[in-house]
Amino acid sequence: MYQQTRAFPQPERDQARQAIVSYTRSVIEDEWPALANGNGSPKTDQALNTMFDVWAPMDPSGQWSDEYSASVDQLNTVLTLRNERIDDSGAALNPIYWVMLFVGAFLTILHLALLRMENRTMHLIAVGVTAAMLGLVLYLLIEVNLPFRGDISLSPDNFRTALATMTTINH
Repeated sequence: MYQQTRAFPQPERDQARQAIVSYTRSVIEDEWPALANGNGSPKTDQALNTMFDVWAPMDPSGQWSDEYSASVDQLNTVLTLRNERIDDSGAALNPIYWVMLFVGAFLTILHLALLRMENRTMHLIAVGVTAAMLGLVLYLLIEVNLPFRGDISLSPDNFRTALATMTTINH
């Protein structure tokens, strides 16, 4: 989208590029921390609205109409992807699934513990390995359940890379 603004005349090019950079910075600095709490950022919302405000009055003609149309499509994609990020940030497994997962893990370990094995050491190893495996799987599910917080959270690295690229292009 930033690259497509090369075809825009001045001052539209600079306005569009500034709006894109502001939005990207806001996603990194404001939105990502808000996503950890399951919310979008009002500042990022405003930055996105500014992008639409910059594009709306443009009157593309001739040489840059194709780039303008493509950038409008991408702007709508930015909006869609942002809404999906916000939705995903608050999406979590229904509590009934967690109950089922923990009860299922407990029953699996209980079932294995109640089995009779002649070799007691092998029995303890089997119960221990199964309990450890189920514990790790449950821990992983807890961590990825809310993708924008925790030890295994998504990061805004792609936005940082895009911002660095835009800064390089601008100079």
